[in-house]
Amino acid sequence: RVPVRVSTVPLQVRPGYGPGYGVGSPGLTCSGTVETLTGTLVSYGNAGGGITIDTGTEIEELYGVGPFWYWNSNNMDTPEVGETVTVTAETATVGSTERDILISMTIGGQTIQLRDQATCLPLWRGQQRPMMYK
Repeated sequence: RVPVRVSTVPLQVRPGYGPGYGVGSPGLTCSGTVETLTGTLVSYGNAGGGITIDTGTEIEELYGVGPFWYWNSNNMDTPEVGETVTVTAETATVGSTERDILISMTIGGQTIQLRDQATCLPLWRGQQRPMMYK
């Protein structure tokens, strides 16, 4: 027989930095400078990571598209390669790397807000994923 120890101390569950339950990326600092870009979507990263758009004068890499369930909960389809998109983005420093972080995206006249412009935190963080996406 193996003795079993049962603890009466309650477990503490805290949000982490996983898929949509935390408070944002650790060490994320936004510049406060927001730019608006319009272009053709060239690529869309997996798991909602990032996109690349061609503005006609340059190729821009942008990050923070968010999880597909957040888009679904806002009654929007994620963009498809070849579509024209208009984005607002802010330069953010994550650790020692600078990246352009998406604040919002407009596709075909519909806009989705992705981050709080004042705090730069993603709006899906802290939300529970709908059960169908767990």
